[in-house]
Amino acid sequence: MLTMNDIAELSGCARSTVYAVLNHKSWVSENTRKKVQKVIAEHQWTPDRMAAGLVGGSTNLIALILKDVLNPFNSQIVEGINSVLRPLDYNALLLSTMDEHSRELEALKVARSYRVDGMIITPQQVGVDLSHLWKIKEAGEPCITFGCSPGIDFSYLDLDEGASTVRIVGYLSELGHRRIGFLKGPDTSLSAKQREDGFREAVMMKQLEYRPEYSGKGGATLKDGFEGAKKLFSLEVPPTALICYNDLVAAGAYRAAEESGLSIPGDVSIVGFDDIELASVFGPPLTTVRQPCFEMGQWMARQVIAEIDKKRSGEPVVTESKQFIGELIIRESTAPPRGKKYEN
Repeated sequence: MLTMNDIAELSGCARSTVYAVLNHKSWVSENTRKKVQKVIAEHQWTPDRMAAGLVGGSTNLIALILKDVLNPFNSQIVEGINSVLRPLDYNALLLSTMDEHSRELEALKVARSYRVDGMIITPQQVGVDLSHLWKIKEAGEPCITFGCSPGIDFSYLDLDEGASTVRIVGYLSELGHRRIGFLKGPDTSLSAKQREDGFREAVMMKQLEYRPEYSGKGGATLKDGFEGAKKLFSLEVPPTALICYNDLVAAGAYRAAEESGLSIPGDVSIVGFDDIELASVFGPPLTTVRQPCFEMGQWMARQVIAEIDKKRSGEPVVTESKQFIGELIIRESTAPPRGKKYEN
């Protein structure tokens, strides 16, 4: 297999010059550039990014460390990130943690083994050891996080989670719902905590009765939604409406409603978060909060590239944050409560 050393020898140039040509350095003469490019074209050679990083400190790789790469919410974010990276000749190294702390630590090790130029991470942020994130900060590695990491000054993207939940509760209250259930997200998720806080705030604002039994143990998967909703629907006095941590959890709640003999929205209204592509084709289509996933991905990609460029030029990196606001999309999964069983 041809190496960068071989290209240097065949073109009669130094290895550092070959690297400079590959990275479009302006100081290389046009004649030298053409000689190197001719050898590369003749041998149909593809550069080894890791080897190039050892020489010049750059691999043009960005690690995307996400909780669940199969979640359609994350796939839309990845599309937004790639729309920025590709034109700049950067590639994404996609790693999934499945919301497990040990896998998050392992993903960071893998990212470092590939000598990535920067990272975009959706970390666990509540009730876990954040020393691995501190090490990234202390090393001066460009890193953007989805959500603010407590006490660590990273640039981060945030969603107005609490306000979105308040908006949902207000909408359901206007429909006439007084008994509103809530399926919480993962315990280690800051966004889950913010949504739960927003739910409690909204219940008090609307002078609804807060019932602890209506706050179901949650998660982020179909199975979590099914199991959590099943318990709520089996209560002697079940909720007439259910807010779910995300659309996948809502899909699990749909299945639980079917098995419990409940119709949507006749017996129970269901609301999700994220507005994944499938939400509009659920039966019935799901009322949910639309997140601008593509735009969020673009912002994180632009921010990490900006921090990489500043690091290379020796400029100080000033961290930034950006908050996006979700939009409540009303569909057929919500309606006023009806039936004696669901009277207050």
